[in-house]
Amino acid sequence: MNNIDLNKHISCTSSSFVRQICQYLFDNLKVEHFNYVRQFIDGSEFNLTTDPEWTKLFIKDKLYEKLVIDKPHVGNKNLINQVKIIPWNLYPHSQVLNCQKEFSGICAGITICFVYEGFTDFFHFGTSLKNYKMQSFYESNADILINFCFQFKEKASDLISLSSKWVFA
Repeated sequence: MNNIDLNKHISCTSSSFVRQICQYLFDNLKVEHFNYVRQFIDGSEFNLTTDPEWTKLFIKDKLYEKLVIDKPHVGNKNLINQVKIIPWNLYPHSQVLNCQKEFSGICAGITICFVYEGFTDFFHFGTSLKNYKMQSFYESNADILINFCFQFKEKASDLISLSSKWVFA
């Protein structure tokens, strides 16, 4: 992953379009960070984000090697066609979440994952410490975020198709 020019990579160049799709979240649900990741069972993935600087740091510092949230879900045949809701506060010692907190102040959030045959889609929603009370709101109102996931995939379908040619291996 280190030989990729992230300034030209679709994960970073598409962030303004992703931000437009997410504007409702920013305006109404105090979401400050959104990241969509499709991870394949071979470990390759692509992502679309509202924060390209975080993506650059994530790749540069090889934080993908320290993930704990995704591992139990990708390729798990028992979870196919299921939705999993993962509050970030379940992982207080996550190196990735702690790094994100230091980097951008994002520390409260939730991940929603949809497990399919061959890949898993992760939708990461985060907010800063000043909105830490949103953690319980996200958990109690996960249905709103799940609906957004479907809307995102519909609105970004062309971008998702194009992104599949830009996978990180």
